Amino acid sequence: MEPVDVLIHIRQHLDDGSRLVIDTSLRKVPGVVAPWFVPQDKSLSFIIVYYNPSIISATSLLGCVRHLGFNASLIAM
Repeated sequence: MEPVDVLIHIRQHLDDGSRLVIDTSLRKVPGVVAPWFVPQDKSLSFIIVYYNPSIISATSLLGCVRHLGFNASLIAM
C-alpha cells in the first residue's frame, strides 16, 4: 500500500516543547513515515502525518496525539 497523509488539528496553542513531544512520539509509531507541523506559523496548530495505512489508521494516529493529552481532531485524510 502506498503511504498517505492526514491533517490533524490540535485545538490548543503549542509551545516548542509540546511540538517536540508530539513529533517525537509520532515518529516512534510503527507505520509513520514523517510528521511535520504546517505552516511554520506557531500560532496555528496543524500537523500533517505521512503514514502507511496498511500498518496504522488515521484514527489511531489521532488517538496517539490525544493520548499525549492534547485536544485534537482529524481535518482531512
